Amino acid sequence: MFRLTSSATHPVAFQRQYGCMIQPTTQVDDTDTDSEIGVDRAKLPQLLWSLRMVTKFKGRSNFVSRVGYAQDDLAEWLGLGQLLESTCAITKRRALRERLQEVEATADPDGSPACLRKNSGCIAELVGLSPVEQRILEFAILLQIEPMLRDAASQSGHLHRGAIASIVATILALPEADVRGALRVGGTLSRSGLVNISTSKYDSLESRIDLLSSSFADAMLGDVDDPVTLLRHALLECPPPSLTRSDFAHVGDTLSVLEPYLASALVSKRRAVNVLVHGQPGTGKTELARWLAREFDCPLFEVASEDGDGNLLDAERRLQAYCAAQAFLAQRRAMILFDEVEDVFSGDDLPFGRKGLAQSRKAWMNRLLEGNGIPTIWLTNRANGMDAAFVRRFDIVMEMTLPARSQRSRVVEAHCKELVTKKDAERLADCTHLAPAVLVRASRVIDAAKHALTPGAASSGLTHLVDGTLKAQGHAPLRAATTRLPEHYSPDCLNVDVDVRAIAVGIKTSGFARICFYGPPGTGSLRSASGWQSNSTVR
Repeated sequence: MFRLTSSATHPVAFQRQYGCMIQPTTQVDDTDTDSEIGVDRAKLPQLLWSLRMVTKFKGRSNFVSRVGYAQDDLAEWLGLGQLLESTCAITKRRALRERLQEVEATADPDGSPACLRKNSGCIAELVGLSPVEQRILEFAILLQIEPMLRDAASQSGHLHRGAIASIVATILALPEADVRGALRVGGTLSRSGLVNISTSKYDSLESRIDLLSSSFADAMLGDVDDPVTLLRHALLECPPPSLTRSDFAHVGDTLSVLEPYLASALVSKRRAVNVLVHGQPGTGKTELARWLAREFDCPLFEVASEDGDGNLLDAERRLQAYCAAQAFLAQRRAMILFDEVEDVFSGDDLPFGRKGLAQSRKAWMNRLLEGNGIPTIWLTNRANGMDAAFVRRFDIVMEMTLPARSQRSRVVEAHCKELVTKKDAERLADCTHLAPAVLVRASRVIDAAKHALTPGAASSGLTHLVDGTLKAQGHAPLRAATTRLPEHYSPDCLNVDVDVRAIAVGIKTSGFARICFYGPPGTGSLRSASGWQSNSTVR
């Protein structure tokens, strides 16, 4: 809604006083343009806020000088284009004040774009924003996407954090006490990750008001059916798992507690439910989280590690996205996955004595772990660098170890059955430091290229890929294929004067023996020793 009343200063009077006409901004059509001040109605709030920023604060002296305006394109947008060549700073400042009065008399103070008002209203209801917090959110969004509004904010000069609330209150014509409360660290805007005030000591207004993301701002100006889609570049719904319960048998003791605990937490909506899973890369930590979500028939949302343009998100941005996810999913049955948390919980081992994010904001991080409403599974490759104060706030801390041989055999069977020979399958299953993810990735590569490979080449190619990864990880390669017994070996072929089968049973039972084999070369003594040594210690 816009009040089309008479302006404080009519354009003709403005021309007589300053020798120019007010310049209109680009018009969409006649119905969308205010007839009194010649400006696109959709831009009225931004125009009003911009005029207040360059007129009421330090920006006035920065924006206007004897030699012109600091930014000519901004002056054009404000409707002062005909004064660009004027050398009288007093005249230009007076024109600014008159222009501000004119727009203030016409613009609706609540006249944000209709789609933005609708979407911010949905978020206000979902997250619990007050009317003042909703207005600040709309201002932060328009500040993010409107170039001229950002240019006007840059004229505010470097601001101390304590001055932000007063300035925002003046720009939006809101009570300063209400704005200060809305922008406090523990407020809903900050707690939900939607809007934060930058912690840098001094910076201009557009840099101090930190919105969730630019993609979030763009989404807020479109049609939104589900508010969670507003976080689509910060929160990703996880695909179903590719592993089953049997693949996690080696962590069955912890899983027997973890599974019913999470199930109970989802039913009772228990708060502060956090699980830390640590272990080597590729051991199945992410697959475990996905499998648990499928078991509970519950959507699992992962905090993104990069934005919509593919740029990596730093720890602060990811935590901001996590806070937003907690707020947006508060009324849903869901779980959150936060992978690669090393950059969040890193200790004091950063260069130049710097502290990690969690260490520098320890109290805030503790409150975050003690107040989340959506159960969260946190994944890390190493937990030994985490502060004990953080570790003790996790309900369950479990290590994902490498699976036993029987499970490795099942993984080989499931993913490599048609790609490797039986002998190479045994070699893969025997490798104690082979993570399932390494095997699965190598099998995908060979499966895509198998049309150009013979069966033997496919098998050797897969083991070659696995060897390359193992070496890069600092592990020994797969054992040589020649170290095992032949597939068909019979002790009946031995010409000996003892019962070798009985000796083998005895060695297997005791686990230790000292035996001396002698005879001419080629009579099979080495093969016999190897056969027993595969199960027992032979000397």
